[in-house]
Amino acid sequence: MNLRYQIRCDLPNKENSRVAVEFLAKDLKINLFAYDHEDLLEDKLDQWINFDPTVELPAPFEEVVRDSQHQHLLPEHWKTRDAGKVRQIELNWATLLVRERLLSVYNQEVEHLESTLAQMDAFDRQHFEACKAFWNKFFAFAKENHLPRSVTDEFKARVDVMFDVLKALRKEDKRKLEIASVEGKKNVLAKIEEVTAKIEEGKTQRNVLFNELKAIHELWKQEKLTKSDRIELKATLDAAFDKVKNSRRDEDIARNSKRIDDLNRIVGGVTKALERVKRNAKYHREALEKTDQVFQMKLHETKLQMLEGEIAEIAKKKADIEKTLSKLKKQMARNEPVPSGKVSPAKKDEEQDSTKKPSKESKSAESVSREESTGEVSKEVPSTNTSVQESSDKSQPAEG
Repeated sequence: MNLRYQIRCDLPNKENSRVAVEFLAKDLKINLFAYDHEDLLEDKLDQWINFDPTVELPAPFEEVVRDSQHQHLLPEHWKTRDAGKVRQIELNWATLLVRERLLSVYNQEVEHLESTLAQMDAFDRQHFEACKAFWNKFFAFAKENHLPRSVTDEFKARVDVMFDVLKALRKEDKRKLEIASVEGKKNVLAKIEEVTAKIEEGKTQRNVLFNELKAIHELWKQEKLTKSDRIELKATLDAAFDKVKNSRRDEDIARNSKRIDDLNRIVGGVTKALERVKRNAKYHREALEKTDQVFQMKLHETKLQMLEGEIAEIAKKKADIEKTLSKLKKQMARNEPVPSGKVSPAKKDEEQDSTKKPSKESKSAESVSREESTGEVSKEVPSTNTSVQESSDKSQPAEG
């Protein structure tokens, strides 16, 4: 944008005068210099408009100063012969006013950034981003409005100084962080090692260990650590959590393994008891076929009926135990033990069956299933075997 122009005007008692127009951007004013028309003056004005430093204008016969409060470029008693040119100069002046006001706003903004930075004693990412956003915005404004290179360079120099200060603060913060990270890492690592020792010792409850590790995790978040130290400690902490989880899994596997051994032993006992009852039932069945005495027939029929009921009940219990045993073995094969506190699938199925069929046999199955889930099945089965043995002894006649 040009800052100097010349136009032709008719002034009172001075027709066809030459008027030199000069924009004073910083002062938001316009100087108007009126001269008599001379051929030599035309050349000087052209050189002056192009900011030739060797040219000095002579003293005008009239000088007028206009500012942003004036609606028109020329005084009312000045009549221009270049109306189109005057309108263009007025448009340029309006554009210059807007630009200068915006530059004033940008100047206030950069001063605020400089003032804020002067009070900072540590790097602030938010302030860094604010300086970055300011420069991007100002650079776009300067490019769009064709600001003089000198104005753009002035703002750039001020922003560069702020970036240099921020980089120095960031470097110092990094140095302090590295020093603090050494102690922070040492502190967190010591606590992790302490919990790890408790895990290996195996005397502390898992929920206590989990709570201690959670507390260490909070400490890890609060400590001032470098990125590499934070990642390293996170991996160590995760490994400690996995150790606690694996210890619980190992315990569950050991518990299920013991349950399988107990159930195998119980199945063996129940199988033997079932075979004894079947032998007794076979004896009474054969005796019933051989006798022709009414009393003996009645006695054998009664005993046979009792033994058949016991056979059905023991067979049902055996089937329930074998079902649970099969599921436990499948879980062990998949290395997926049933977590403690959860109902096993066998127990759930048996409870549903007991709800649908509230018979004597289903109640017995429910009892066996409940005992299996609590690990106390061995208490009732021996008593069942005893009752079977007593029934067998009583129903079988003495030999000889």
